[in-house]
Amino acid sequence: MLAQEGFTLTYEEFAATFGQRNDAILRHLLGADLPAEEIDRIGEAKEVAYRELVRTQGVELLPGIALWLERLQQAGWLQAVASSAPRANIDVVIDALQIGSFFCGNCFRRGC
Repeated sequence: MLAQEGFTLTYEEFAATFGQRNDAILRHLLGADLPAEEIDRIGEAKEVAYRELVRTQGVELLPGIALWLERLQQAGWLQAVASSAPRANIDVVIDALQIGSFFCGNCFRRGC
């Protein structure tokens, strides 16, 4: 998304902002005075593109995670997902990985 805004992102800049919210990243890279409307526009475009990549190219669980999820479920543990990502991103990843059955059915789509 930044390339479309005329900004070339280096690996170092990416690494320095990894895991931060869109507003913090964009203000760090594009200026502290970047209007909120621009942050929302660029951030939403980034999130939409991310979800499309997940849908079309997929994602994979890290080694051992499937077994971990299965064993915890069999042992009766309630499992949850905690993330600062937008709910739509979490949903698309869970759908792509087909792991929704490991999480509380009452919570998975309603957002407890």
